[in-house]
Amino acid sequence: MGVGHDSSRPPGVHESTATARGLTVKALSDSFIEDYVKMRELRVYAKYEGAIRVHIVPRLGEVNAEMLTREQVREAVKHAMVPKARGIGPKDRPRGGKEAARTMLGVLRHMITWGSDEGKLKRKDNPASGMEKNLPEKKEGRTSAGARRSQNGMAGGGDARLPLRSRV
Repeated sequence: MGVGHDSSRPPGVHESTATARGLTVKALSDSFIEDYVKMRELRVYAKYEGAIRVHIVPRLGEVNAEMLTREQVREAVKHAMVPKARGIGPKDRPRGGKEAARTMLGVLRHMITWGSDEGKLKRKDNPASGMEKNLPEKKEGRTSAGARRSQNGMAGGGDARLPLRSRV
């Protein structure tokens, strides 16, 4: 075995994907969680962390973020769309499916855009942009609580057919 060769990878894999920064998707995701999601105290922390831990890092973690391709993202989305059973405990639930793929894609897109904006990535393109059009449509029957309030004319929303109150 040669000096500096990582036995977990075939020869030449690391060298062919190296850039000046060498930031992997896993390293970018760690920075994204610590420097963006946690610092901004986003309520979606668990959702973002779960998508990164379950779908993004296992499939794309070792890929150099500068070299990530649409084809690699597409394969990760396909993998996330496959429902998988998860354990037998009372709190265990299935993983994967259409919504998991939609969430994973949104988190990955946001993470790459953030990395580019922060100067952590030199790339200006985002291989995850526009890929949601390849996913199945969302089901009509599922609406958020805010959308239901708006549909029912409750607080936080109203009937769009009613005229706006004029200011006196």
